[in-house]
Amino acid sequence: DKANDQITVIPTAPEKGVRKNRTGYQILVIRHALISPSELPPMARKQISWVGRLTHRTFLNSQQNGENSDENAKKKLRIEGLLAKKKEKEKNEKDLSSKVVENDGIFAKVADEILRKLTANGFNLEKDTLRMDVHPKSLNDTICSSLQLAATYHTILLPSGAQGIDDTTNKNACSGPDHGPIKMTRSATNCYMVVNIVVHSLLTSNSIKEVFWGISTNKEHWEDLNQRMNDHATKEVLLETTDSITGYDRRKQDTSRSKHSSSQIRKEVPVSRAFYKLNQVFDDEHLLRTLASLRKSKIGPIGAGLDIGASPGGWTQVLHHKVKLPTVVAVDPGVLAKRVDELPGVIHLRGEITTKDVVDGIAKYAPYSIVVCDACVDAHNLLPKIIESLEGVNKILMESEKSLFILPLCLVLTFKMPYK
Repeated sequence: DKANDQITVIPTAPEKGVRKNRTGYQILVIRHALISPSELPPMARKQISWVGRLTHRTFLNSQQNGENSDENAKKKLRIEGLLAKKKEKEKNEKDLSSKVVENDGIFAKVADEILRKLTANGFNLEKDTLRMDVHPKSLNDTICSSLQLAATYHTILLPSGAQGIDDTTNKNACSGPDHGPIKMTRSATNCYMVVNIVVHSLLTSNSIKEVFWGISTNKEHWEDLNQRMNDHATKEVLLETTDSITGYDRRKQDTSRSKHSSSQIRKEVPVSRAFYKLNQVFDDEHLLRTLASLRKSKIGPIGAGLDIGASPGGWTQVLHHKVKLPTVVAVDPGVLAKRVDELPGVIHLRGEITTKDVVDGIAKYAPYSIVVCDACVDAHNLLPKIIESLEGVNKILMESEKSLFILPLCLVLTFKMPYK
């Protein structure tokens, strides 16, 4: 794939049902991922509701899949045979035919490919259970029906004495197509294998462009991936918020116990969720190596850090604990968390960034090697104030022939827009 084709964004149409479906959601198909989503920080993983391993990409046009003409012809015969057997089975088994949905050509093709991959991986149609994770979810019944139909055709071709499963014994199949040789289940823990399918459709015409799919074991899908996402990841987020007026921790500490007691809140415990945003930036070893090589020395206490819009102090904590800057100037008219304000080397300039006291204070601790800003202010209003303030600081420093910044300067800014 080309560099600009690494990520496919698939929006889903709003549907009736639970809140997530009513508002629609985005599916990201990431090709050649460098790390597994399970390795992301918990703050990132808690925003992910589902992860599936996709290893195949199917188009309706077989040539796009890189198949030669012989393979294409054989597959076409298989699918035509599948549809012919469907009609034959419909005549003899009316109960089954009434529950199987008519399938599009691409779903029949995908089902045929999935079934062959399942059997190649040791999936036993008579014993094993399968979970289907289909996105968008509205296509779940159609694709399940296609797979059951492909399995029905497969069991017809089994050698004498190896009959397929009686449809009436399959009570756990997905809703809609609940009869067929494959035992299906919604349970992520009780299934033997999981089929992940993402259908890329054009919302305007509802025509299918491509289908991404892959097969995972129970452990790969649940324990290694999805059991670390969403609400499960939320439990991993270490956070102790503080009072916005006093700066003290909201959770009362047990002062009667020793300072080594597990009930004591350590100073490095994040005071806000914003901590994890900047912390992830400085987890990037490539960034740190680049800065170090440009400075021709190890990254370390070269200059001070400036945190604009610091309250309650999550980003200040990162600059102090993670980057280990000896001096961090935190600018904000709001209260800084007591645990942060008491850190050695942290200076809180309480006031608007353009006021004289704050400008003088910033100049006092210059030069700066890292400047960060996560202020919750409209970017159109914030940027002019930052420029005005730093220009004022620079004028003061020019009189004493001091520099405002040390190059290369590391600058991390987030911009809050007045619209979504």
